[in-house]
Amino acid sequence: MTNSSMAENPPAAYNWCLSSRDVCSFYERKLLRSVKVPYLIRDVKLGETCTLSPKEKRFQGHWIHTLATRDQGAEAGQNKQTLVLLHGMGCGLSVYHQCIDELSSRYHVVAIDMPGFGLSSRPKFPEGAEEVEEMFVQALEIWRREMKLSSFVLGGHSFGGYIASCFALKYPSLCSSLVLIDAWGFPELDPERIRKISPFLRTVNHIFMHVTDPVSMLRMFGPLGFSVFRRFRKRMVRRLDQETADALVSYLYHCNVCDVPTGPRGFRHLCGPLAFAKRPLLPRVEELNELLPVTFIYGQESWINSDSGYEVRNRRRKMHTGVHVIAEAGHNIHFDQPHLLCHAILSCHPPPAHLKQLEIPRDFKFSV
Repeated sequence: MTNSSMAENPPAAYNWCLSSRDVCSFYERKLLRSVKVPYLIRDVKLGETCTLSPKEKRFQGHWIHTLATRDQGAEAGQNKQTLVLLHGMGCGLSVYHQCIDELSSRYHVVAIDMPGFGLSSRPKFPEGAEEVEEMFVQALEIWRREMKLSSFVLGGHSFGGYIASCFALKYPSLCSSLVLIDAWGFPELDPERIRKISPFLRTVNHIFMHVTDPVSMLRMFGPLGFSVFRRFRKRMVRRLDQETADALVSYLYHCNVCDVPTGPRGFRHLCGPLAFAKRPLLPRVEELNELLPVTFIYGQESWINSDSGYEVRNRRRKMHTGVHVIAEAGHNIHFDQPHLLCHAILSCHPPPAHLKQLEIPRDFKFSV
């Protein structure tokens, strides 16, 4: 059942950050109580049923925390396409809790905690940008094989949009459509901007590029970390009711501090000056399958500029490329305007005539 009973208070955690995977799981379930459609949730072990290549052996013993909707009754016979959703930096799968019901009207919705984030395991990432990118894509590909997915719509928010794009570049035959929600990592950095930044910002930029990352700094605050985090996340949840806002802030905090933040550290190695991507996607966009439908969705008030989406559309000669800008939404469109986001996703492209239904593994457990 999706709306199973649960304790009203999180389990106790007796460590420096007052956090644990159990606490993170508690707030995940609290957010997912709003989901009405049946869903299944489990940790998909990488290499459990599929054979790993020598290079993939580094994922042996690791897992990806996964949620998948499950049709019942009249809908059970429908041949829906699968939509896989990737979250952004410092988040987890439950950030889509307000979208799952609506999107499930057309798709089997699958959302994951990316490697190194949330309730997924914490593989150690290399330091080179190309190697980090390859490792995220490789983990997603092993997970796909474990889930027995042959083709799917791949969507990602922010950093998740970057990884989704990299996956589509590497495995063009596996993605039937690409949905990029306020995606990070497309534009190239103008060198003139670097020369113009102040000494203070230059120092901050150096710290986050070469010394530490924001999540590691947050963990240093220990028991005071949650108060600091809540203060900086206030604007993110401004459109939510108080109970949901409190649960979401708690969930995001524990996603980041419940375990070693290897995912954020990997992300740091992808970042160049001013948090621009070291390997920006705009120069690589011509390598995308020209028949692959790509949809960019931006928040009108976001710090990410929609110019990249229009530039991609022009470079692809407007073929199979759409750009949506959602009013009264910032970077986190799934919090600010979840209904409009779902509408944009559902109106992206008509579903293909013949779709392969998602095969749920037999041992996929019901959520609790």
